[in-house]
Amino acid sequence: MRGRGPKPRSCSLRVNFNWTEKALRFLLLGFAFSLPLSIALSEGFAYAGLVVWLLHVFSRREFSWTRCPYFWPMILFSGLAVLSAFRGLHPDVCFDKVDRLSLLTLVFMIVTVFGGDAGPRWSRRSALVFMFMAGTTVLGLYDAVRVPVEVFFQGVALFDAGNMRDPQMYLVGICLLSAVWLAGDASLRRWPLVVATLSNVLGLTLHFKRGAWISCLTVVAVMSLLAGRKKALLILPLVVVVLVAAPQTRERLGMLSSEWSRVAGGRYALWSRVAPALITEHPFGIGYAGTTQEDFEGYGVRIQEGLNHVHNNVLQVAVEMGPAGLLTWLVWMGMAFWLLLKPVLQDRKKIDWVLLGAWGGFCGLLLNGLVEYNFGDSEILMLICLLLGLSSLPLRRIDFDKKIDEAWTRLRSQ
Repeated sequence: MRGRGPKPRSCSLRVNFNWTEKALRFLLLGFAFSLPLSIALSEGFAYAGLVVWLLHVFSRREFSWTRCPYFWPMILFSGLAVLSAFRGLHPDVCFDKVDRLSLLTLVFMIVTVFGGDAGPRWSRRSALVFMFMAGTTVLGLYDAVRVPVEVFFQGVALFDAGNMRDPQMYLVGICLLSAVWLAGDASLRRWPLVVATLSNVLGLTLHFKRGAWISCLTVVAVMSLLAGRKKALLILPLVVVVLVAAPQTRERLGMLSSEWSRVAGGRYALWSRVAPALITEHPFGIGYAGTTQEDFEGYGVRIQEGLNHVHNNVLQVAVEMGPAGLLTWLVWMGMAFWLLLKPVLQDRKKIDWVLLGAWGGFCGLLLNGLVEYNFGDSEILMLICLLLGLSSLPLRRIDFDKKIDEAWTRLRSQ
């Protein structure tokens, strides 16, 4: 009679599902690197990560949705966005873009992989930031070649060689790099930081976007004060002098006057005439991502060809989603502002450069959002999600469920 050997070890998906976390970490690192370089590639990483993350969550059941501080604001904002799309003037336009809301799950993915106790997961978060900075550095080196070639050999005007997307990537990259310098981390090699800083600054300069320039200088100055590095402020006037010394910079700054014309179709006309009229006529909103150029016509203002937003995050959200959507968005952004800043204020002697840089980058995007509708771009939305994910990590360093169980056990034993 054949004896019975030991039972083979069962292949439990729940036990052996560490590969999902590793795969998700790889996809998030690829996402962070490719975000400044290619929207198609970064979205590919993001959506692939979404599939792996869902598989990871439903197999291990270890993720608490409500533990992410932005869960309810994001759920409420997404629900209002879908509702506004149904009730909007152009449902077909709205539902063509409403799928981008699924990118908000990037916040949950980052918390899943890089959150937890203050151990290896927590230390790996810097890899995510370094990958993003590597991407902006590569982009800066590329622009250092592309822009001169287009201007001197292809006859493209210098102002037309730039775009609205890349300067905001550089803005966040510079804030993160500035935080590294301000924190004075001696464990990091200097020459890669020098190359990355020069590449990002050059890239931001070559795009000649005034909002990104002003936002970057303002935020870096505030970061220097938060880090207690007042001497670093002396560098900023030198940067301003170098920028203003270029004739192209003075010409670009001189064009600001056209933005304040109430008839010429500049930003002031959009903010003072078009946006208030649309908010009054459509109190519940035109629909998420549903505004068109035709909606802006008929208010005595010349509208730029192809323009479908009012160049301001607050006004655009109000136009699209009404007061409820605007209030939800303001609470959401306000939470992010505070959750990124609070850990920095709590320990001023030992600056957490990741959170300081993320706070600076987030504030820079908000400041630039006063003159640009950057929240409506998928690339910038993904960038904001990256920063929101970083702001959620300090809260995940405490295992709340474990603390509650321990407290309950102590109460029962008394």
